[in-house]
Amino acid sequence: MRCTVIIALSALALACYIGPRTADIEVAHQPGGASITITARSGTVLDGELLAESDSGLVLLWAGQLGYIPYAQTSSLKAQTIDLSTAAGQPSPPDRERLRLMSRFPQGLTPDLETRLLTALHQKAVVVLAR
Repeated sequence: MRCTVIIALSALALACYIGPRTADIEVAHQPGGASITITARSGTVLDGELLAESDSGLVLLWAGQLGYIPYAQTSSLKAQTIDLSTAAGQPSPPDRERLRLMSRFPQGLTPDLETRLLTALHQKAVVVLAR
């Protein structure tokens, strides 16, 4: 009897759900990166797909173009699970890690991959946004 109760309680405990669900994470529903809204210091609002995060800024697919915006030119970043003010400087390392994991290329954008994207988008170079 005691063994049956222990097994039943163990099974019940294992059946409990803990943690985030994939249904709650945008990138789990689509092959690309998360949609992101960036407000530049100039006030321009950019809506695009987050492709990669780097030490100095973000690479995104914006209006059918491969673009880059330095953190220094942004005032806020909003995606499904993140809402950051960058007016005082670039995001903290934990926030940058969250952005990296939300991007289409969390491993980073290699020079070869960048070249292939530019070719596919018929661009000669990455567009620097919000100078």
